[in-house]
Amino acid sequence: MSGAPGGTRSETQIDLANHSQQITITITFNYPSIVENATFMLFDIGNNGMNSQDQIRSIIGTDGTTQYAATITNVGSAMQLAGSGLSQTLAGISSPPPGGAGAVQGAATISFGAAQIKQISYTYGSGPTANANPSAQQITLFDISYSATPEVGTSLGALGVCLLVLLTERRRRLVLLEAPQGTGMLIGDEHG
Repeated sequence: MSGAPGGTRSETQIDLANHSQQITITITFNYPSIVENATFMLFDIGNNGMNSQDQIRSIIGTDGTTQYAATITNVGSAMQLAGSGLSQTLAGISSPPPGGAGAVQGAATISFGAAQIKQISYTYGSGPTANANPSAQQITLFDISYSATPEVGTSLGALGVCLLVLLTERRRRLVLLEAPQGTGMLIGDEHG
């Protein structure tokens, strides 16, 4: 690991046979519901001359039906951001320093904002400027964060149970009805 500071991180190292090969990295949130405000950083994106060129593309969040484009910010000087929407690409253009303050040159922040998603995926490979058989290369996913959203189905179910209890209790309350004077009679449950 060279670029990311301390914290939660996952390194991906690949050694491709040619620059048209790639892998897809998928992050699935194991919640019964969806998440929002998903954000993470990618570090170590760079270009090692003809030996390798990191390229990250197809950066997508999904709820299982709809695909959401990432917002990519804080793009370091060792890479270039191209494209828009679901077709954004981060490509290394120079070699970032291996650590310290200069490591941000090979970093970018990926965010999905208020989009409610269950999964994030991106494709990692070597760009077209690399050798026909690029050398091993790696990137680091760092500090993923998100907010879990409440389950609508569970919340509606709980609300339904509460309403049912309230209606049942209201129907079962005891009502004192006036009986003929002096009898002290109590007439029971009201049903209706």
